[in-house]
Amino acid sequence: MWYAAGNTSSWEMAGHRGLGVLGFAIGRMSEFDAVRDAYKQAIATAEPVGAFVNDNIMICLAAYVDEDGSRARQQMIAARPNYLTSNVFLTTTHSPSEGHPGMARGDSRPQHRGRRAGHPGGSTIVGDPDEAIAQCQRWVDAGLDQLTFGIGPGSRKSSSRPSGSSGPT
Repeated sequence: MWYAAGNTSSWEMAGHRGLGVLGFAIGRMSEFDAVRDAYKQAIATAEPVGAFVNDNIMICLAAYVDEDGSRARQQMIAARPNYLTSNVFLTTTHSPSEGHPGMARGDSRPQHRGRRAGHPGGSTIVGDPDEAIAQCQRWVDAGLDQLTFGIGPGSRKSSSRPSGSSGPT
């Protein structure tokens, strides 16, 4: 059994109940260590609500990957992912923070001010395949069991999509 954790404070509770965690609100990798440790300590003595203990952490991150890393970063910016980011802030106790790669308080534009999208401390995988693999590996090295990817809309400019394409760029 799994617990869809929209808030990192519920990870420990999921561990006590023997549930795997589907995490959606990890903002920065630096936040992961504390919630992972709380979960792992709790699941070690779990009283499972299901047939067995599911000691498993999966998180969902946005991903924009292209053979050209610069183009991937531009695709992310053009997609204006702030709507998705703001939903995380509206549905959890998280709030926009200084340097968050997705959104700043009161601003509708992605904030990158000198920081590369897909910064290793962030929650968006962005870049060329090698950059993306390195960013994913950091999460694996930090103790993540599974990683899934979500992506918001493609560019709002129809000219940026290949002819006949209906999906995200």
